[in-house]
Amino acid sequence: DGCRRNTRRADALSRLAAMSGARAVERLYNKDATSSSLARTFRQLGSQTTAGDNFVFIFSGFRERMGGRGSFSLPDAHGLIGCRGSFLHDDDFTELLTTSVHPRSKVYLVVDAVGSAGPIDLWSPRWAALQSVQLAHCR
Repeated sequence: DGCRRNTRRADALSRLAAMSGARAVERLYNKDATSSSLARTFRQLGSQTTAGDNFVFIFSGFRERMGGRGSFSLPDAHGLIGCRGSFLHDDDFTELLTTSVHPRSKVYLVVDAVGSAGPIDLWSPRWAALQSVQLAHCR
């Protein structure tokens, strides 16, 4: 099953991060990966970053175009995906991330997505203040 395989891969990446000396590793899987839990986690971990720290976000799932904007398709409070209110638009994601981490931290985005949205637009002015890189595989 694809979800179990992705969860095992994420667990392996988390263990690798911990062995590499990461101060904090937080995993949000499946029904726990709502927009509100993602925002809470970004603010919590982002507030701990300092200049030169690495902030890594790994996403495996669906990205769709909603209203002409790229969006992460996340579960709603009931665990349903693809319902109204369960999409995190790229501009909201960007705002959340760029206001959560230290401005001189390094941001790495790893996106393995299915859907119509493609990668996150790092050319928007909000990203200009951060050192950021994105590795994206979109099908």
